[in-house]
Amino acid sequence: MSPPYDSEKDHIVYRKTEHKKEFLEHLVSNINDIESNFPNRKNILAKLKSYESCKWSDIPLFITVSRIVTQKIGILFERYSDNGILLDRIMKKNIFYIVIGRGEMQDEMKKINEYDNGLFINAFAPSFAKKLYPAGDVFLMPSDFEPCGISQMIAMRYGCLPLAHDIGGLHDTITNLENGFLYSGTNRDASRYALLQTIDKAVYFYKNEKSKWLDM
Repeated sequence: MSPPYDSEKDHIVYRKTEHKKEFLEHLVSNINDIESNFPNRKNILAKLKSYESCKWSDIPLFITVSRIVTQKIGILFERYSDNGILLDRIMKKNIFYIVIGRGEMQDEMKKINEYDNGLFINAFAPSFAKKLYPAGDVFLMPSDFEPCGISQMIAMRYGCLPLAHDIGGLHDTITNLENGFLYSGTNRDASRYALLQTIDKAVYFYKNEKSKWLDM
C-alpha cells in the first residue's frame, strides 16, 4: 500500500523516487530484457559486473533517447579546449548519464562507457526507453536543429525535465525554468559554454531547489 501524501508534490516525489530506485536496482536485468542483440551488449554487461545502484540513486540521472547522429548529439564531440571534447567536461560532473540509440555517431558515443558515471547502449529498444523516461531526472537534448521534436514532450510527460538547445520546436515547447532548461549562444563557442553552464544549473536546482524543481 502506498503511504499517505500531504500534497500532490509529495505524491510526485514518492512516485519518481520509487521508480528511479527500482530502475537503477534492476538496471542489469532491464538491459538483459532488451530484445535485440545490440552490438555492445557484452561490453556493457561486463562493465556492470561491479555496478552498485546505491552509488547513483541520490545524484541526478541524465538521459538521452535519440538517434545517435550529428544533428542530435554532435556538439558533445566538439573540442571545448586543448584538454578535450565537450563530453569530457560533462562526464566529470556529478551526474549519471545513460544514452540509448543507434546512428552514424554510435562509435564515438561509446566513449561514454569509459566513464564510471556513463552508459551508452547501442540499441533501438522502446521497452527499455519506456522505463528510462520516468526514471530520468533530466532529458539532455542538445540538437543543432529541431523543427518540432517529440522526445522532449515525452520526457515532460514522465516528469523528466528537458535540457535543450533554444531552437525550433524545443523553443516552442520548453519554457526556461518553468518546465525545463534552455541554453543558447551567439556562436558555437558560446553555445558549448552555455550548455555546460546550464547542466551546472540543472544539477544545482536538483540538489538545492527541490520545491522549484517539483514545480517545474
